Amino acid sequence: MTALQQARRAWTQLWTDPGEKRPIIWHWVVNGVLASTCVPARLRTVGYRMMGLHLHRSVLVRPGASIRDRHLTVGAHSTINGKCVFDNRTDVEVGARVGIGIGAMFITTDHVRANPRQRSGTGKSAPITVRDGASIGSGAIILSGVTIGEGAVVAAGALVNRDCEPHGLYAGTPARRVKDLPTDDAS
Repeated sequence: MTALQQARRAWTQLWTDPGEKRPIIWHWVVNGVLASTCVPARLRTVGYRMMGLHLHRSVLVRPGASIRDRHLTVGAHSTINGKCVFDNRTDVEVGARVGIGIGAMFITTDHVRANPRQRSGTGKSAPITVRDGASIGSGAIILSGVTIGEGAVVAAGALVNRDCEPHGLYAGTPARRVKDLPTDDAS
């Protein structure tokens, strides 16, 4: 292993390995420094990639996003607008050409509610997947275990607790399919 390879490995371990102080540093860099309005958008994407997030180089992340962990993959030409929250204790996979509106939330955790004496029981998590070409409206909440289909649109403020089939408009709390969307390329 060359000296350059050793240096790269040490740098990566410093920012991405679990440990007592490293998560604090990681969160400070990701949710403090890089989420700042002072950081240019393209530099923000490069910084997130250096911190272990799997973002395509063409991804645009606006200031103010809150990201809990490295379990985030975002495909080419996708946009994450400001104030989005990724409580990604397990994988959140966002496809290519996906638009995510201001303040959208991706929550991968929940609690087992079987015990009547303590409904906020043991924590559990499940991944979230957003397929290519989908659109998530501002303020939408996507809960654990959900898959948003290709070309689906989730309306602003919707609460998605079940899978969304491709090419449909989903709205409401809980979200339900309210319209079929065209599947041919009209542009």
